[in-house]
Amino acid sequence: LLADHEADPSNDGKSVVNSVKEYLQHPVFLASLSFCMLFMTVLDNGTLITSYLTWRSVNASILGIQRGMGAVVGLAGTFAFMHLTSKGGVEKVGLASIWLFALTMAPSVVILLLF
Repeated sequence: LLADHEADPSNDGKSVVNSVKEYLQHPVFLASLSFCMLFMTVLDNGTLITSYLTWRSVNASILGIQRGMGAVVGLAGTFAFMHLTSKGGVEKVGLASIWLFALTMAPSVVILLLF
């Protein structure tokens, strides 16, 4: 594969287009796209939301604890994902994790709609 790539550099554009076409036809494409778009919002726990929370006078130690807990949960999720994909496959685990995320976010959405 590497030899083919080195032999014909004009193939780069075709391989990118083919990869995008394959991604668009994948069974979990819409779920993956939705998840990616979700994290382009304030839910990404990046500098924008940190600045906003600091502006709203949230204590820096609370933000630090929240970031630390997020890191621990992220590591646990990594190991859980490896274990679960060996049992049920990537598609099932990915779809289940997206639905679980939506269910855990639902109470926040309800509270935002009420207030």
